[in-house]
Amino acid sequence: MFKMIWLVLRAVPFLLWNYFTWILHYYHKRKKYTIEVRYAKVRKFIIKALKVLHVELEVEGVENLNSPGIKMLTPNHQAVLDPAYIIALSEKPVAFMAKIESKKIPLINKIMGILDCDYLDRKDLHQQVRVLKNVENSLLEGKMNWGVFPEGTRNKDIDNVVVNEFHPGTFKMAIRNNFDVVPVAIDNSYKVLSKKYHAKRFKIKISFLPPVNAQSLNTQNTIDFAKDVQKQVEDKIIQFRK
Repeated sequence: MFKMIWLVLRAVPFLLWNYFTWILHYYHKRKKYTIEVRYAKVRKFIIKALKVLHVELEVEGVENLNSPGIKMLTPNHQAVLDPAYIIALSEKPVAFMAKIESKKIPLINKIMGILDCDYLDRKDLHQQVRVLKNVENSLLEGKMNWGVFPEGTRNKDIDNVVVNEFHPGTFKMAIRNNFDVVPVAIDNSYKVLSKKYHAKRFKIKISFLPPVNAQSLNTQNTIDFAKDVQKQVEDKIIQFRK
């Protein structure tokens, strides 16, 4: 209860101020601004928001994120704030694919709209194909990095499951185009907004592992690709917890 009261008193005024002073404007007028301008504005806001929430990022391999070239990022998924940590650390624009249910979350849906993120409807196969093709075209055009969560949904059994199974379909476009894929390991992010955990500082561990592609993994098989990336992420999270 105390944590929720603290969050309301500390975070809500900050969020409301930003929501009404610029977020709504950028959301409705996003075509007026380049993705670089919109992304810089959102990134600045997120960095401040993480400070308000007392989040401290312990980062490894940020050079793998910010090195030249467009990449597909494949993080594990523990909490709704996972994209925020990546945006705070990424110098170049990055958008995310999310479940269509995320479109109903206030504030987050506006931020995602500003960044040209896209939504997957798990009940509509044709819609999924269209969205994946849009992301693939964006990567081919070198517009921005894309973050895709291969688990498909948040891991709700952190104590017993390191990560959920990575869906092979996530990696079809990477194999087809030999995109660089950056496996991303995130741990402790589930604690920030949970009622169960209290801390003066929430230390989120995040590692951007070296890029891989179909050529470096010597495979054209999506199942093998997914298993390899999943193992890298799992091993890093296990290492975090030792």
